[in-house]
Amino acid sequence: MSPEQRTVRLVILLVFIFCLGFSLFLNLPVIHENFLFDDQAVYYALTQSIAYDGDLEYTKKDLVRYYHDFNAGPQGIFLKKAKNEKLFYAKSWTYSLFAAPFVRVFGYNGFLVFHSLLLLLVLLMGTSYLSLANPPPSALLYLLSFIFASVAGVYILWISPDFFNFWLAFTVIFLWSYKIKRK
Repeated sequence: MSPEQRTVRLVILLVFIFCLGFSLFLNLPVIHENFLFDDQAVYYALTQSIAYDGDLEYTKKDLVRYYHDFNAGPQGIFLKKAKNEKLFYAKSWTYSLFAAPFVRVFGYNGFLVFHSLLLLLVLLMGTSYLSLANPPPSALLYLLSFIFASVAGVYILWISPDFFNFWLAFTVIFLWSYKIKRK
């Protein structure tokens, strides 16, 4: 490994450590003024339901857990009533399923810890691909410029699947184009 590659890996590690530290010490209820609405409220409650109950059903326990962290109730939450009169979350649950272990371990900060890990993976994939045609420091600079000059940087702070979807799309494109570029 060249000195340039070691430096790039060190910078990626430092960015990850900064994001991880920020994620662990950020007080989400204060940042959101004790109020979540629409998609953030749905994904927050849905992820907690998966993490603590292992289901997608909306129950009183979910609401009690929600009020433990936020003073104002979940506004704009999407629910669907089943034939047996039970209520279920009416949103895609893939993001919540992947984020649930982090929420179980780190509480509400688990969402941001999960996003930090996804950011690390994006940085590693992006620099390895861009380094095929550019010097490693330039590759990292291009990638960081793309992430933090676009809306993707803001998605890291949202409790919604936007950054997860960005990571999924990035991973698919990386796997497809890296294979082609290496030939």
